Amino acid sequence: GSDGWAAKLSRTDPVGSGPSLLPYGAGAASCFGAANVFRTIFAAQLTGAELDETIDLSLCSYDKTKAGEAGPIDFPVDLGETHLV
Repeated sequence: GSDGWAAKLSRTDPVGSGPSLLPYGAGAASCFGAANVFRTIFAAQLTGAELDETIDLSLCSYDKTKAGEAGPIDFPVDLGETHLV
């Protein structure tokens, strides 16, 4: 799950997603989930491939608690002309 700058993951409980339009928390949460899938599939070939149980991380402050409360939600940004490769 995610909300703004916050990336959340739990193997036991639903974490939900907030209404923010910022993609950073969602992108990080999907990477954490994909990492768990990778570790599950290749567990026999990996040393120390423990799965993440719970993640609650602010990508704005890197705070591991109260991640949803950290960071500006709305701010003006002009990226000009941007190319994704």
